[in-house]
Amino acid sequence: IGKYPLGAVKMINSLIKQYNRWTPNSSFEDILFDWKYLTMKNAAIFWFTGLSGAGKSTLSLHAKDKLNANGWTVKILDGDNIRANYNIKLGFNREDIEKNNMNIVEICKAQRKNYDVLLVPVISPIDHFRKIARKMLEPVFHLIYLSSNIDSLRKRDPKGLYSKADKGEIDNLIGYSK
Repeated sequence: IGKYPLGAVKMINSLIKQYNRWTPNSSFEDILFDWKYLTMKNAAIFWFTGLSGAGKSTLSLHAKDKLNANGWTVKILDGDNIRANYNIKLGFNREDIEKNNMNIVEICKAQRKNYDVLLVPVISPIDHFRKIARKMLEPVFHLIYLSSNIDSLRKRDPKGLYSKADKGEIDNLIGYSK
């Protein structure tokens, strides 16, 4: 485990414990082995949600490194990158958020046969849509919520979004702006 953050290790271990099929001693690789061969390489999808700056992308990168080192094919479908490369300009109102999330679901569906694991760090603030995503991506969809308090997010603020929202420069920071 060495270079991987404790958060990644805890996330992987908590996923293992969620299933009666696997024991607490089962490894993450045991679970992926079952998925890979029982679903004919129907990628396990780990959908990370949480506020901006909560660590979704960082955790995904560390998980990808660990899984790649153990021979797993992994693709990260980062919400920021998908939004930036989407052909239609989308805002941050409810309708546009749902369109962006639906685009990510469709990309997952198209890519799931090419990888063992898809890691999807995306804010996805709408509970109803997360349920739709789960239904469309079952049986190997796993939702992981990364919780961070607002004070720590404002302090870290890797993209400067909380500072801009506080100054009134942006008024649509998901989960923060009123």
